[in-house]
Amino acid sequence: MSTPARIVILAVLVGACSASQEPPPADPRLDFAPPPPPVVSQNLAEQARLTFRPPTTIELRTVTVTADQARLTALSVGPQPYGEQGRVVVWTKVGCEFLGWLQEPQMPNHGQPVTPQAYTAYLVQLLGDPVPGWPGINVELVVVDAVTGERGMSMGGGPTAFMGSTCGITP
Repeated sequence: MSTPARIVILAVLVGACSASQEPPPADPRLDFAPPPPPVVSQNLAEQARLTFRPPTTIELRTVTVTADQARLTALSVGPQPYGEQGRVVVWTKVGCEFLGWLQEPQMPNHGQPVTPQAYTAYLVQLLGDPVPGWPGINVELVVVDAVTGERGMSMGGGPTAFMGSTCGITP
């Protein structure tokens, strides 16, 4: 085989390999949630030590879960027990949701640091009916992986603890 033919074959192989490493473009028909506004990112950093920022174009290309699917996953969590005598909060609606790049805080495990997880995720705010004597217990945030659709951690703490608001919806 001649040297120019070898160069052409090598160039084709290199081009094919580099093209296969690029993630597929996101389907423009998918219903994505908006990125987090700065106040949400700031509150999460200050209150929960989470990094949650707007996703990059490359990160968006990996998203396979729609906002509707993320809402359904978050709402499927079931009633939240509190207090005594079998009391529960029932999640009835979604306040809002955001799509972003999430990095969880570094937490020690048996004295050794654990590398924090980082991935593209939806942050979905769940709302339930107000509970007398338990202000804010009827607001929770649920993380849903935007690639796998799996439910991740959840956080409570009232209407303004993490997101800064209930997104204009009265719980």
